[in-house]
Amino acid sequence: MLSGIVRRCLGAEVKRSIRREIGTGAASVAPLRGMMSLNQLEKEVKSGDIETVCIVTPDQFGRFMGKRLDAEFFLETQESGSHFCNYLFTVDIDMEPQHGF
Repeated sequence: MLSGIVRRCLGAEVKRSIRREIGTGAASVAPLRGMMSLNQLEKEVKSGDIETVCIVTPDQFGRFMGKRLDAEFFLETQESGSHFCNYLFTVDIDMEPQHGF
């Protein structure tokens, strides 16, 4: 069950991979496997299937760090982006600041 929730949250990130084409120098954009498009996300939010979008990145311990946003708010603000606090990457496994921070 949890892996399905994590997969669904990560799929809603609406990220794309950028791959360099060898020899041409041109970049092409291809969807990451398992990711949904912004249009797909909009449809699922309107239908009520998705209420929350998780914006996460793994820290040095492999834990997902980030935030959860209301899906409608995410759609309204996705062009302006979102930010994480650098503090998330300065803490140890017990959430205590590492030496030097």
